Amino acid sequence: MDPVTVDRVDGARIARAASIVDDAGVVAMLDGWRNDDGRGAGGRPRFISDRAVLTLMVVLATEGKPLHVTAARDIICHRATDGALDRLGLPGRGDADYTSRMAQSRWYDRAWNAIHRIIDPIDLYPETRYRRRYTKDEYAELVAARDPELVAVRRERLTRLTNALVTASVRRMPTSVREKWNGDVVVDATPIPAARLGTSKRSSRVSSEPDAGWYTRRDDHDGGDGSEGTVSWAYEATLVAAMMPGGAPHPIIGIALDRPGHQPHMRARDALAHITADADMPKGNLVGDMLYHPNGKPETWQIPMRRAGYTLVGDLPINTRGVTANYAGAVQVGGAWHCPAMPTHLLAAGDDHRAGIIDDDQFAERIEARTAFALRVKERLPGGGAKYMCPARGSGATVSCPLVKGSGKIGRQRVKIFDSQVPAAGERGRCCTNSSSVTIPVEEGAKFAQQGPAWRTKAWRAAYQPPRATIESRNAILKTGAGAGLGDTTRRMIRGFTAAALFVTLGVVAVNVALIARFIGRGGTTGGAPVPPSPTPRHESGLDEAAAVPNAPPLAA
Repeated sequence: MDPVTVDRVDGARIARAASIVDDAGVVAMLDGWRNDDGRGAGGRPRFISDRAVLTLMVVLATEGKPLHVTAARDIICHRATDGALDRLGLPGRGDADYTSRMAQSRWYDRAWNAIHRIIDPIDLYPETRYRRRYTKDEYAELVAARDPELVAVRRERLTRLTNALVTASVRRMPTSVREKWNGDVVVDATPIPAARLGTSKRSSRVSSEPDAGWYTRRDDHDGGDGSEGTVSWAYEATLVAAMMPGGAPHPIIGIALDRPGHQPHMRARDALAHITADADMPKGNLVGDMLYHPNGKPETWQIPMRRAGYTLVGDLPINTRGVTANYAGAVQVGGAWHCPAMPTHLLAAGDDHRAGIIDDDQFAERIEARTAFALRVKERLPGGGAKYMCPARGSGATVSCPLVKGSGKIGRQRVKIFDSQVPAAGERGRCCTNSSSVTIPVEEGAKFAQQGPAWRTKAWRAAYQPPRATIESRNAILKTGAGAGLGDTTRRMIRGFTAAALFVTLGVVAVNVALIARFIGRGGTTGGAPVPPSPTPRHESGLDEAAAVPNAPPLAA
């Protein structure tokens, strides 16, 4: 007999959630990893399968409910119809006890064990227990004893599993819409609050979530002076969103987790790994704030991303807006390569603006005027470098130069370069002497190089600002009560790094599902930025519940 509740979960809801789990292929991943670890399917029978518990967690996430073991137990014991129980591989209500106090306690234990069975093969730090706070010396011993090889293997597994679930949620979007994506993405790192108490200098004990860290927001990521903002104990989630065309929602397509500020560029690469590894996936603009470019290490971020096929689009710090590199006679300004004859006042636009010599309007005029002197990309090379053409050559020439025969005879819109502006004969680089093109390797000027629209031009703003607004919106939706609510630590009370990564992933899945459902619901044709519905209010069933703290370990195995 179905439970008497207005908050029931029927078979159709279970089927929708299970389709994401099945599409992700994560159950087979988990089985394979357990076999690799020598921990196959032996032992006691599983009352709740991997597929069932993951499905339950997807249901809770998409409902906007707290990701608690008790909430999963309540679906089984109170909310699920017989059809839903059947789809979960569980006995019907007439065939098992779901309502007695003892039965509810057993189902809680089974759900707790099932969730931790998911966590075990992807747990980066299996030696860490969360029933008490370690002393600082105890925790230091744990960290010192960690096997870097095991951590690396488990991180790779965690990355695969979480991004498989995220990708499966994105596939809820109609194929006809997804096929129009040109590969444009935006990346950002955002704090996910951990325990209320962090590890402080004054305390002899570490936090109850010791693998989190102090997050300090500095405004230099967006061009400020580097002053510090809010400080909190948190994990740091790296998110990648796809910029979809035609009014379609911009889903989160990649995720990675770490301590705040710990290898952010490697985590961004992790979040993109399933995209960069797929040659059939389009690669377009890669937008990020200044944490990524130019503040990334070229060998870790800029060069690998360009070699992967991305066009980097970013901002520049206020103290690096002049000439940042020279190669083959060309000068790099604003991340782009320019003719060496570009007038000095255009080269100094950033410095003059910072010094107050020119105002905002004059700065904008100079930035737009620079584009005439920019070397044009003739061919992008497989290794990330490119062949560039002198701006005075070819049918698309933008300047007329005394060094290029006939360049002043065609086109009235060309900017004239005078003899006094060109380099002396003995100082001319290949950008002036090569009549066809000059190849600039990916390593040259890599830190500041941008291949998209010229920095701070109108075209640059159109390429940079909407993606940045989008990722900030996704961050907010993921953490606020109007979305997945992950900014509230009481909604995901199982402790630990890997549990946090799994629950953040479920939040991302919920955000994507809601965005896509809203888009499909309005016909899939109109614009706008849909947001997930508000979380479903908690249902007080009034049923006799087992006396257990949410997400506490089972009383008995």
